[in-house]
Amino acid sequence: MRSIIFLFSLVVVASLFPSYSTQASGLAWSQAQLLEHDDIGNATDPHIDMNINGKAVAVWQQSDGTRDNMWANTYDGNTWGTAQLIETNNAGNVGYADVAINDSGEAIAVWHQFDDTRNNVWANTYNGNTWGTAQLIETNNAGNAFEPKVAIDSSGRALVLWNQIENGKINIWVNRYAGNAWSTAQHLVTGNVGNAIIKQVDMDTSGNAIAVGHQSDGIRNNIWATMYTVVTNTWGDTQLLENDNVGDAFNAQIDINTSGHAVVAWEQFDGTRYNIWSNTYDGTNWTAPELIEYGSGNAQYLSLDMNDNGDVFVVWEQRDSSLNYDIWSNRFDGNTWGSAERIETNSGVGYYAKIVVDNNRKAIAIWQQAAAAGVFNVWSNRFDGNTWGSAQLVDVNNIGNIGAQHIAMDNNGNALAVWHRHDGIRNNIWTSSYTTVVTSTRHSISGTVWEDSNKNTLKENTENIGLKNVKVTLYKDVDNSQTYTSLDTLVATTHTDMSGNYVFNNIANSNFVVVVNDASVSLRNDLLNGSHTYGLTTSKSMFVPLQNSDVSNTNFGFAIAKVRLSVDKTTISEDPTLGNTTNVTVYLSVPTAFETGVIFVYGGTASSFTPVATAGVDYSKQDYVGISAGNTTASFAIKAIHDTLPEYPERFDVEISSMTNVDKDDIVKSIITIFDDNCTLDFGIYSYAPRLNCGTNSIISTRSSSKSYSPLPPKRQETKQICGYVKDIKTRKLVYVCK
Repeated sequence: MRSIIFLFSLVVVASLFPSYSTQASGLAWSQAQLLEHDDIGNATDPHIDMNINGKAVAVWQQSDGTRDNMWANTYDGNTWGTAQLIETNNAGNVGYADVAINDSGEAIAVWHQFDDTRNNVWANTYNGNTWGTAQLIETNNAGNAFEPKVAIDSSGRALVLWNQIENGKINIWVNRYAGNAWSTAQHLVTGNVGNAIIKQVDMDTSGNAIAVGHQSDGIRNNIWATMYTVVTNTWGDTQLLENDNVGDAFNAQIDINTSGHAVVAWEQFDGTRYNIWSNTYDGTNWTAPELIEYGSGNAQYLSLDMNDNGDVFVVWEQRDSSLNYDIWSNRFDGNTWGSAERIETNSGVGYYAKIVVDNNRKAIAIWQQAAAAGVFNVWSNRFDGNTWGSAQLVDVNNIGNIGAQHIAMDNNGNALAVWHRHDGIRNNIWTSSYTTVVTSTRHSISGTVWEDSNKNTLKENTENIGLKNVKVTLYKDVDNSQTYTSLDTLVATTHTDMSGNYVFNNIANSNFVVVVNDASVSLRNDLLNGSHTYGLTTSKSMFVPLQNSDVSNTNFGFAIAKVRLSVDKTTISEDPTLGNTTNVTVYLSVPTAFETGVIFVYGGTASSFTPVATAGVDYSKQDYVGISAGNTTASFAIKAIHDTLPEYPERFDVEISSMTNVDKDDIVKSIITIFDDNCTLDFGIYSYAPRLNCGTNSIISTRSSSKSYSPLPPKRQETKQICGYVKDIKTRKLVYVCK
């Protein structure tokens, strides 16, 4: 079953948060998950194809910070593999990828790539297990080659068509893959009168193909088709599929089933508005073109798919009387077209619908639809074989947009959707699967990531600040350790919404581990969370046994990281006979261990950072100290220099003056006093505090002699005792004692 693909671009503006909704029937979209984990640059414009057995290939372009490269991931029918770079040509950017897979699991990906002069067409083959080496499949350097399309048959043979500029005209070229090697590129359609544009190509299982596009006759664009016959390895002449010469016709789409029957649909201007037209091919002849919708507003951006029984579904967007675009559909039962019907009733505009159908005439359409403030979400609707259901959300975000959504389906009605969405920094590739398995035995795991303001690890009613856009990952507890290990398998990834809530839906009974991303720098860089650095107060991972019921309140608490300063002593005595040094140890601490180190700046004036502690001289210094990743404390020593000069007590400050990745706590400054042992002590009694009587006899002293007393810390208030400072004979330091 081929996928429906249509190229477009969309500007995304902010972070996205996945959510999920199930249909009443019990059939469900899975929790969205990432297809790639490379956070260097944007990943955009995914395309996907799936075969009848449920195996799929997705391709997309992803920036490495310098250029866009081509990446791919494969789906084995149950799980996705690991994203893989499938080209290594670093000359220039890639773009406009397409991919096709056959029922044997063989696939071909194509794209165009800039060589610093022009775009060329490249391809890579997948044998069902591994990718080959990317190859240049055209060497015509007359002008840009762009927007290639690919189709593959059951034997692994493929056709690639693309547009190429030559002598100011756009022509269509083709190359054929014989299953083991590429042939030589050749002209297919020459734009002698006007430009010829390829839009799509498809093949039946035997290798016969039909290509469709539009070409200008000098006045307007017309829809044409040309057929490839595998037995003779030849292309037929181009054939017009419509003869309405009122206005332009373009954006032709085609699908061929296993019987060789085909359907083509396109957009055509009638002088007032754009309409959707169709033409069918019974294996021998084309029918007359037929208008398949009669709306009053423009109909555009169509998508179609056909099953092996000849059932055809077409979707498009159509403008209504309120100038919004709604999603509409019509179906062909193998003989006649039905009546067009709207398949969503949302108030926001709907764009870029895609559709797929299985052999049981069950179809799924997806599109992007605007919510409040113009934010776009992924929506879908399902045709159950008789009627359309109600539109449902596939992926929702409350801030930013999704884009480039595509869908593919197997013969049992199981589907995969892919899209890109923004996380506040870059676009990422996401996917969700639609399963026909009834989900009555499936449940949800949910919780909140909140600001634990009192740091007690308990979410209280007064703590209602949720942290937004925090990554939460669900793993299956494979080794039954009840904590995350490398043996556990990834189930799904999501991000918290604007209230800090997250949910994993459609989860079967098992034992799981939920892991929150506690990288402080990720939260700090998120303006939604006030640019604070947060540290976990709860466990990073939580064990969740899921048994026949939903599990909620799997909560993770974070506290704003605030640095605190303390010192191991606040007074230092100088001894005139030693002339040595004493260290004051300063401690910095934060309430939790970060995955990223936090750097602090400390400094002060009139301090002892440098050995210049002479009378009347102030000194200062700034330096850096870091609390390394995984630690909550760091310390450093300040050297206070003892001199032999009689002087007043010196004071210096130890203060955190600035910091990175952290906020200030209340305690960010300490005062250290150095006093001179040469001073005469007035001990005082009872309520009198001891004082120093310090002379200024030194000829180099610049201290003022007008103040002969400086206070020391007050003595303890003890009645009927005489207290004072005396010198310890062994340590030669002053000791405060009371008798």
